[in-house]
Amino acid sequence: MPLRDNAPTYDVPWVTLALLALNIGVFLWQLAFPGGIAASLQAWGEVPSRILDGGVVPGTAVPVWCTLLTAMFMHANVGHLLGNMYALWLFGDNVEWVMGRLRFVAFYLICGGCSSLATVLLGGASSLPGVGASGAIAGVMAGYLIMYPRARVTTLMWIDPGDYGDVFTGDVGLVVRNISALWFVGTWLIFQVAMTAIALSGQVWMNLGIYAHVAGALAGAAFVQLLAIGERVPKPDSPERSAPLTDPFFGQEGAAGGGAQPVATLPEEVERLHELRVHRGLPRPEPFRDSRAEELCQSGQWHEALRHCREMLALAREQDDDWRVDGYLAKIDEIIGYVPGEEEEEGPARLLDILGGNRGGE
Repeated sequence: MPLRDNAPTYDVPWVTLALLALNIGVFLWQLAFPGGIAASLQAWGEVPSRILDGGVVPGTAVPVWCTLLTAMFMHANVGHLLGNMYALWLFGDNVEWVMGRLRFVAFYLICGGCSSLATVLLGGASSLPGVGASGAIAGVMAGYLIMYPRARVTTLMWIDPGDYGDVFTGDVGLVVRNISALWFVGTWLIFQVAMTAIALSGQVWMNLGIYAHVAGALAGAAFVQLLAIGERVPKPDSPERSAPLTDPFFGQEGAAGGGAQPVATLPEEVERLHELRVHRGLPRPEPFRDSRAEELCQSGQWHEALRHCREMLALAREQDDDWRVDGYLAKIDEIIGYVPGEEEEEGPARLLDILGGNRGGE
């Protein structure tokens, strides 16, 4: 279950808030509709066979094709509404910011309209009403994925103690982890595409909403770059577009920007990981690498890289892990050897001072 994300926004997402209010207001209207929610769905939901036949909405003079729009703001039950609105709130503010308010309105309607059309065209013989904002929101999620692929989604998740997932995450049961948007949103979209392929094969019946999800996501992917405001698009080297994918397992992804903080520090995760490996007699990974240190070095943050290696070296000594001690000592020597030229004369002395005047007391 997603709890929050850390992609930055710089303004109040008024359009997202308005869409939330509109969807909730329409649902309250459905509750008060004569005959209840079911009657409202049959009257104003998108019924593929009825739309293809033409005509008007029963009991009105409104053209039936208008239900392609009205269905985007209707929901079948409270759970359907809450799930969609939660996803809209989580991802909509960032996409709204990168586009601006008016463009985001157009983007939302385009994604929702494409999802409605796909439902009608692929389910033309169906007399069941289709409703929901999920097609438009799938487009928003696809847009978010393209704009912020390496942003982190703080997620409540279950790690089954019966498998080896805990070896990598250092925990079991109900835990909170920060997961790359590329994994979180990407896997959801892949699942939707797979379900659509199964539905189109005709071997298994699927709810027509599955078509809406894929069509909305495709529309979102197609239009997000066209509607995005150039100066608001995250730069290629920004953390939300370039942060290492491996970091989510070690809790360092809070640095990607925004309000989300790491749910656990790297030393705590490494310590749990080490204890699990020792307990299960698992081999140490080869060769020695530290993605955090490498990331800091690549961005020129030499001092921060050395501080990080010093902390990890101290932890390795406490655990009597000679392999990691040797690895961090070698990493420290390597970093000092690549200090930029302007620090060549005084750099080693200053950097050794950062390390406490020695490399662990040896």
